[in-house]
Amino acid sequence: MPAMAFRRLPDARSLTAFGVGVLLALAPFAPAAASPRKPPYRGLTRSAILRVLRRAEEVTPGHPRGDGEHLALLGKIVSVPDGHGGTLTAVPAVRYPTADGYGQLVLFWVGRRLVGSNNLTPLPDLGPEAVSLAVVRAGPDRIVVRYARYRASDPMYRPSLPPGYVTYSWDGKRLVASGPVPRGAVDGLTMRLP
Repeated sequence: MPAMAFRRLPDARSLTAFGVGVLLALAPFAPAAASPRKPPYRGLTRSAILRVLRRAEEVTPGHPRGDGEHLALLGKIVSVPDGHGGTLTAVPAVRYPTADGYGQLVLFWVGRRLVGSNNLTPLPDLGPEAVSLAVVRAGPDRIVVRYARYRASDPMYRPSLPPGYVTYSWDGKRLVASGPVPRGAVDGLTMRLP
């Protein structure tokens, strides 16, 4: 019977040294440790945003007032440097309650101050709701909103016109847009802050 060769097992010290070496070698590829992250919208809290959204109300003529409709957060809050030492924040919102998810606005803050909506109407008016919109791009000093555009004969779930894009920025004194909300993008219902 052949003699079995036994290999000497490494002792704990050599395993520890080996393990530390592997960890050090892999450290650049390890995910960053979870740290409490501050929201990108500096100075503006999520709870302050939600308070403003809950205060909004529908003011369309013929629509009953005080029916509990308000705005709710729709998607991700986006912040960019405003080009003047502050932060421009876009908050996509939807009329709530809603059965179809339509009736959308984007509210803009500079720092902690609400400066308007995607309609550029003077506050407290927020202007007409878009049927469907999305904050699609953000870059230094600007935020781009995509609008679904409809012909009068289109069903709500199938816009036949190409989407429209509007770029929003802060000029140091007011919110400015590259153009108006595209035709065929609004549903005719209007929101306001009391």
